Amino acid sequence: MTKNNLDKPTVGRYIDPGSDFGFKFLFGRPAHQDILIPFLNELIGSSKRIKSLVYGPTEYLGETADQKKVIFDLRCTGDNGEEIIVEMQRMNHDNFKERVMFSTSRLISSQYPKGVEYWNFELPEVIFIGILEFRMDDTERERYLKSISLIDKDSGRIFYSKLSYIFLELPKFRLLLVSKGGRELA
Repeated sequence: MTKNNLDKPTVGRYIDPGSDFGFKFLFGRPAHQDILIPFLNELIGSSKRIKSLVYGPTEYLGETADQKKVIFDLRCTGDNGEEIIVEMQRMNHDNFKERVMFSTSRLISSQYPKGVEYWNFELPEVIFIGILEFRMDDTERERYLKSISLIDKDSGRIFYSKLSYIFLELPKFRLLLVSKGGRELA
């Protein structure tokens, strides 16, 4: 949106995919699955393939009025029941990782069916995809795509395969051009 000399908002020619409105407009509609599905499949990698999506609620309230609610930019369910959360995040803040953990925990805890016998069910897989306009770690400048799972530190084996985090760091996505002398040009 731009403003003319009468301070009335006017519609511009382009949509900023980094804004909440632009992101949801481009990716948050069933009619735009043809854009979102290949994008998600590329980020998730060859371990699974999403063929179709069902869009779901993006707001989760706490059990009581004093608990913080969680609002996702986009939440959808894949072919095999996996829950996929996609967040566009423009600004970093001190507790970003805690917020991500809190959000996925709220979604996971909401999956527990009321009245079911003690753990007599399986949780769906949850994949959190964060598209970030900042660097999570300024000391690491080249890796623009991070895929994070819960692993056993000693063996390096995945402890729980149904929870994963994928972060695409847009500032690192720019190509680094290096001259023959090794100097960074861009």
